[in-house]
Amino acid sequence: MNITEKQLQNCKISKYGDFCLSDGVRTFDLHPKQGFKHYKDNRFSAVIASVSKEILLEIFYEMLEVLEDDIYVVLQSGHDKFSEDIHECWREGINKSVLKSILIDYENLILNDGLFGISIFDENRYEIQFDDHKALIGYGCIEKFDQIFEMYGLVCDENLELIQESTHVHLSGGKFYSKFLELKVELGIE
Repeated sequence: MNITEKQLQNCKISKYGDFCLSDGVRTFDLHPKQGFKHYKDNRFSAVIASVSKEILLEIFYEMLEVLEDDIYVVLQSGHDKFSEDIHECWREGINKSVLKSILIDYENLILNDGLFGISIFDENRYEIQFDDHKALIGYGCIEKFDQIFEMYGLVCDENLELIQESTHVHLSGGKFYSKFLELKVELGIE
């Protein structure tokens, strides 16, 4: 990919008015803003939100409350230097409150590692994702997720451009990989 000088300068920007990007991702040519939009195809429906760094985790935890108490967790990591694939590992049958208490100790990883994502789902097939673009995605009970986003002042904009739809870069560091490995151990994932 050829990067222009202007794109390189844009990559240094983390604040766009009231919107602040996490340290995990930068955009070359998009002026990100808060909001959410819906996605639907013949297999599933989803709602995807772009949220400022200051309230990203708060909304993620609020979305977690929609799920049943017994949940499944999938950790996603792109830290393998020798592969472009995302490594996924998972744990089934963990209590939602226990998971939340563990995740609180790893908020810096979740929020600021551009090579890390987490998906959580329950038996009802309700699912939330905090992806590596630092977007929040909800599946299964779209109306409840819409209400949460609106409660935090996000506006539905079906034309909202998301970072994953633009030219962007993921940012990470060695300290995050070691935290990812610690999180795996704490969750009992081998």
